[in-house]
Amino acid sequence: VNPAGDQEIYVVLRRLAGQMGELENLRIDPTAIALINRFAQIRSGLILIMGGTGQGKTTLAAHIYKRLVTNSGGRGITIQEPIEYATQGPMGEGGFSLDFPVYDNDWASPLQRSMRSNPSYIFVGEILTPQAAAMTISAAATGTLVISTIHGGTIGEGITRLISMAAGAPQA
Repeated sequence: VNPAGDQEIYVVLRRLAGQMGELENLRIDPTAIALINRFAQIRSGLILIMGGTGQGKTTLAAHIYKRLVTNSGGRGITIQEPIEYATQGPMGEGGFSLDFPVYDNDWASPLQRSMRSNPSYIFVGEILTPQAAAMTISAAATGTLVISTIHGGTIGEGITRLISMAAGAPQA
C-alpha cells in the first residue's frame, strides 16, 4: 500500500519450459551429474543450492528433486511460491509427487502438512523468509531429504544467510 492508501499490484512474468527435461540437458559438467546421481543414496539432510539471482538455482534443484523421486521412488513433495515446476503425479516406477503451494507467505502450513505425509523428499523452491528457513532446517532434521535454494555468492555466505534467517523466525 502506498502513502495515498492505494494498493499497488506487481506482476512478474517468467517463461518456463513447461515440462522438465532431463538433468543432462542443463549443460552441467558430467562429473557434477555423477555426483548428483550419488545423492540417491542419501536419505536425510539438506541439499542447498546457492548462487545469485537468475543463475538457475531453482531449475537445478527441481531437476535434482525429479531425478531422486523418479529413480529412487517414494513420496516427494514440492513447496513453492509460486509453483514454477509442476510435478504433481506419478514419477518413474515407484515415485509420486505432490505440489503444495504457499499462500500469503505462510510456509509453515505446507511444510507441516508435508511432514505428516511421511515424504522421502521435499523440494522447497526458494528460502526467502525466516519462517521458510526455520521450517526447512526442521524438516531436514527429521530424517527427510530436503532440496532447496538460497541466495549466496559463496557456500559460507549461503549458510550464514540460512542460519541468520532461521534465527529470526518466530518460535513455535
